[in-house]
Amino acid sequence: MEREHQIVKAVYAAKENSQKVDDLIRDYIPFIRTEASKAVSRFCTEQDDEFSIAMIAFHEAILGYERERGAFLNYASMLIRSRIIDYQRKEARHRGTISLYEETGEDERTLMDE
Repeated sequence: MEREHQIVKAVYAAKENSQKVDDLIRDYIPFIRTEASKAVSRFCTEQDDEFSIAMIAFHEAILGYERERGAFLNYASMLIRSRIIDYQRKEARHRGTISLYEETGEDERTLMDE
């Protein structure tokens, strides 16, 4: 319970100071990575797009958090998961799409040229 109060205090302090936002994000990188990994069902590294999306979602959670929303980490977890799901859906819509500027053969012609 005391830990929860410390997080809430840190979140409210971070809303006023961008350096504190950076510090809070840095302190919670293991949590962010864990939540991103759960959302994609594999380990996420710093090179994964999903990890970057999770970092942005955590920042959004800091800025948008209000005590009435419940525990901060639960709120952040839900936001991370929903942002990653949105990203995966968007990517799935574009999978298999061919660019008009992709070369079609050895003569370096594109679909647009044909």
